[in-house]
Amino acid sequence: MQKNRLGVRIICQLVLLVGMALCGWQAALAGSAGHQYRNVRYEDNYAALADPAVKARCLWNALKQIPLGHGLRVSFGGHYRFRFESDANRKFGQNGERTRSIFLNRTFLFADLGFRQAFRIFAEARMVGLANRVSPAPPNSRDEPDFENLFAETRFRVKHARLFFRLGRQELQFGRQRLISPLDWANTRRTFEGFRFQARWPRLSFDAFRVHPVANLPHRFNRSVASRVFTGLYVQSRIGIAMASAYYLGLQEKAERVTSETGVAGGYFYHTLGLAMDGKSRNLDFSFETAIQWGNYSTDRIRTYMVSLQLGHTFSKLSAKPRVGVILDVASGDKDPADSENNTFHQLFPLGHAYFGWADQVGRRNIRAAGLTFGMQPLPRLALKLFAYQFALDQPRDALYNAGGVRGPIDASGAAGRQAGREWDAELKYTWSAHVRIQMGFAYFLPGRFLKNTGAHKRHRLFYLMNSFYF
Repeated sequence: MQKNRLGVRIICQLVLLVGMALCGWQAALAGSAGHQYRNVRYEDNYAALADPAVKARCLWNALKQIPLGHGLRVSFGGHYRFRFESDANRKFGQNGERTRSIFLNRTFLFADLGFRQAFRIFAEARMVGLANRVSPAPPNSRDEPDFENLFAETRFRVKHARLFFRLGRQELQFGRQRLISPLDWANTRRTFEGFRFQARWPRLSFDAFRVHPVANLPHRFNRSVASRVFTGLYVQSRIGIAMASAYYLGLQEKAERVTSETGVAGGYFYHTLGLAMDGKSRNLDFSFETAIQWGNYSTDRIRTYMVSLQLGHTFSKLSAKPRVGVILDVASGDKDPADSENNTFHQLFPLGHAYFGWADQVGRRNIRAAGLTFGMQPLPRLALKLFAYQFALDQPRDALYNAGGVRGPIDASGAAGRQAGREWDAELKYTWSAHVRIQMGFAYFLPGRFLKNTGAHKRHRLFYLMNSFYF
């Protein structure tokens, strides 16, 4: 059975690689595929392909909006990604670790069947794996063929509003992905099961959902975690130059999976209330978000907060369009591990990789981060980005948490200090066409006083090379 699955995976990948070469060459000459591929593929918009000249720009466009008669249309698509990673001292030299090199690959294929503008069924399958044997395998690096998205959706129009109701397995993405993201950096991506309601007006949108996170089970079909419920209300509106958002998010664990500071087993319920604003005015851009949390963690009370700010300036008159920016992030930590109050911010389901360095050593929990960024386009299709970060614990008696929110080194006495470390990142991305992207990056994390005093003293280095093909 495993040999058959491997054979199917190899055949699919060979077909996609041949198509990538042919279509990438054709699209590079044409300049565009005619439409944009979204991070969440069920949001792709193929309206531009109604023009035959646009549809003829790429071979793969023939798979979009195929008429079946009686108001039915079907679209096919997907993507293939290969990434090589090599990192040294991921745990800063603890446990006698060595340099690790891995080859990650994934293939996603979808079919989107729609009846006029009233109903559709969207199914997206994935094949995710490691090309080499690594023990233990990195989290979320492999999975047998499974569904990433599988839902039915109905659509209505009420005056100026468009209404959507979606039921089934589906990815979620909101705002700048600080708290809710499909986590594209992971090989498997993140998904949920449940329902979502959407209402869209010209300058306003409203979302409500109730879902269960889907657990990645590498050797079985993935299932949702029935005891864990994620609910949300999300409102967005255009206000002048900015897109403003307000939201409520609730994450409840009904099973006894955690323990309080006094050792009592129980569940938890995090209530999150937040505001966000993103915009751009001429050469200035900004992104601001803040949230508070309350609830219960077993028998402990929850009182947490986070603030995130990004500011940037682009020198648009220069040919390379250089941009400089600053990053400031604070997420609360636990002040006292024995006061029956949990003050560590819960980052929910984020794209942490985008905000606290590509080494993934830091997450949005018990952290104070400051950073500088620089970006430019030395060539029309080539982009360079540089980052420098300084990390410190918000509370010295709490732990350092990684990008996945997992607790790392801790000194409950607080004597180890606050300084977690520094990180420098560099990324080079070449966009050959709308279909093909090639990028490489390097991250270097230098441990600070806190990590050195808790036994983590070696420097973490990461290099990656990634090729992505979308169709």
